[in-house]
Amino acid sequence: MLALSVIAAESADEAARLASDTRRFRVQVGDQQPVTVGSIAQAEEFVRQAGGGAHRIEERENHIVHGTSDAVQDALGELQDRYGVDEFIIDNPVTDAAQRVASVRLLARGFRHGKTPHAAEATRA
Repeated sequence: MLALSVIAAESADEAARLASDTRRFRVQVGDQQPVTVGSIAQAEEFVRQAGGGAHRIEERENHIVHGTSDAVQDALGELQDRYGVDEFIIDNPVTDAAQRVASVRLLARGFRHGKTPHAAEATRA
């Protein structure tokens, strides 16, 4: 099983733009379990709600599979082949609701047309 962030768009440029708009911050307050949030404002609010005090906020590098529907399907197939993945857990980090729905629909389009990594594997066998 592999969990990853995925963004599909009509063009590679649009997917790259959506991916570059996504930021992640790791927040740790004292010795509590760290959490990941999507903005500095969310990080600061988490610190406030956790009671303040000693804390650390670090921007994390994003690793997002992004591109057109076909490019994303190809990338998932490559990950499946390389690591023997049986199941993907996909997070779509797009914050705009309409763009997020469009991304999910484009990703689903590939699955409806038999372009799943498993289908590609079966075709090669």
